[in-house]
Amino acid sequence: LKNCKQAVAPREDGGKIVIIDMVVGYGPQDIKHKEAQVFF
Repeated sequence: LKNCKQAVAPREDGGKIVIIDMVVGYGPQDIKHKEAQVFF
């Protein structure tokens, strides 16, 4: 995260950062939940 300002365009130019914190393998064990966890 220290280098984010250099790597991402300024806010005026549409640059945004999204931080997602997720525990993989927790919750329902059906295939749709597993796929969603892997994609993020």
